[in-house]
Amino acid sequence: MQNHFLNEHDIAHDVFAHGKTAETDARELAQAINLPLAYMVATAWVEADGKTVAVAHGADRALDLESLRAALGTETIRTLSSDEAAAFAGVPRGHVSPLTLPPATHTLWDAALLRRPTLCLPGPVPGQAVRVETRLLAGLGLPSATLTARAAPPPDSAYDVLLERGFLDRVSDEEKARKHLSGPAAAGYIGFDPTADSLHAGSLMPIMALAHLQRAGGKAIAVVGGATGMIGDPSGKTAMRQFLTAADIEANMRGISRQLSAYLRLDDQTGLLLDNAAWFKDVPCLLFLRELGAYFPIRMMLNKECFRARMEREGEGLTYLELTYMLMQAYDFVRLAEERHCLVQMGGSDQWGNICAGVELGRKAKGQTLFSQPIRHGGELAGVTFSLLRNAAGGKFGKTEKGNVWLDESKTSAYDFFQFWRNTADRDLFRFLGLFTFLPMPEIERLCADPAAESANLAKEILAFAATSLAHGRAKALAAADNARALFGGYGDGFRNETVRLGLATEADFSGSAAQGGDVNVLSAGAADLAAGKLTVIAALAELGLVGSKSEARRLIRQGGAYVGESRVESEDATVPAAEPGADIVIRAGKKKHGKIRVS
Repeated sequence: MQNHFLNEHDIAHDVFAHGKTAETDARELAQAINLPLAYMVATAWVEADGKTVAVAHGADRALDLESLRAALGTETIRTLSSDEAAAFAGVPRGHVSPLTLPPATHTLWDAALLRRPTLCLPGPVPGQAVRVETRLLAGLGLPSATLTARAAPPPDSAYDVLLERGFLDRVSDEEKARKHLSGPAAAGYIGFDPTADSLHAGSLMPIMALAHLQRAGGKAIAVVGGATGMIGDPSGKTAMRQFLTAADIEANMRGISRQLSAYLRLDDQTGLLLDNAAWFKDVPCLLFLRELGAYFPIRMMLNKECFRARMEREGEGLTYLELTYMLMQAYDFVRLAEERHCLVQMGGSDQWGNICAGVELGRKAKGQTLFSQPIRHGGELAGVTFSLLRNAAGGKFGKTEKGNVWLDESKTSAYDFFQFWRNTADRDLFRFLGLFTFLPMPEIERLCADPAAESANLAKEILAFAATSLAHGRAKALAAADNARALFGGYGDGFRNETVRLGLATEADFSGSAAQGGDVNVLSAGAADLAAGKLTVIAALAELGLVGSKSEARRLIRQGGAYVGESRVESEDATVPAAEPGADIVIRAGKKKHGKIRVS
């Protein structure tokens, strides 16, 4: 078993000074750097047949010595005390961590731990901790084994569900957040600004977080920003957003509402859809400034990352209009706390500054009034953000400058949506199944247990089917799987059996008539004509609609982007090869556009 000495400069995502002594335990350290406790790594030192082994595992898990003994293949095993471990490592007692392991020590990592998106490691320098993205650790090829069994979260704890499935990144107050997101009174809200008439795949993380909250028995509240949409959130933007008209915002809100209804029960009991224009539209300007302005020091606002980044870039910086966005979102939070007893706001990591502004406004205004409303619950607010999701290549998930993956089928077809998930990278697979499906975590661990290509492909097929079923319905997911099978193969008995066993489909869905064609264009051609070379590839590309014209088809062939089956088309004069009646010939333009020729 090879030891891996981890250098904090190689793997650190951020370094946080927590101001504690070297004796700080895991709980204090986790609270000090504002991360959930379960992201804190615990290190247990054991002696196995005379070898010293450091076992890195989740602080929310108890070490299972018998499982560890079996994983190491040893006869005897015992735990070392903190003093014994520190003496062996040659460091002060409080410095023992995965970052301070001596070369003589073997290291074993809990396999489940490495599936979490973010970890916090106690650092070798007193008063510091190192926060890392788990993918950086996984890239080291660390020896690992499943060492502990984590108990299933209580059925009424949405907080534990979100934590277990990999949603949580930063939490303003873990004790409050866990309390408010557990039990029958659990409620949380997320805001969605109507900047377009459709949400995209990047919006699915907050949508699924609300859905998991609702399924755990809590109330999910989605706020579509009819008022804040008139301004535009400056977070993550290099320039001021384009203004939208009231008509644009209304149309966008209708589209977003339809999409949210596919994931949430908006029945006014377990799910609400609100528009913040309802409480802002009649507020006079002077009253808005008088009621909220005094609670927001400019220095504090400009120190927020969402504003500071804009100020440091060349250009016009920030406008006064954009500064008001934070005030409005903060008031949304306080108002929902008072009117709906919703004490937790959730959002993407880029919303951390805005969410904390709401927490701070509630604290300052408690016991006061805002717009004639007494603020009674202001001191109880908690904010939660989700990890910034990037794909394995490092790009922003589901959202690029060109080519968003939309939830609206008129913008991204159900088939292309299906293929987006099917093309998930191997190392993203476990994480995406946890975030974007409702499959139980033990089932996800079973699907991802075998890294073999065939097993990974099946898990990706399940992910694509589950995600597409949620967005577009089971029938279109089945049609997409049918089209993918015709184009690329796969989706055999294993796929059918797993989807039925997992409750994603029924035998009747597969035994009924499968939707044909769907989003893949089909061109009929006679076997005799193909044998005679009468159908050119250029003509087929154009008739299938894969290119806009025959001249575009010629350019595509010259650039090496046209394929028949798995063979690249090398000549502009190439014809579609002969085939027997009943055969389907796949023709492709680039990586994403496919069609098929059905031979008659």
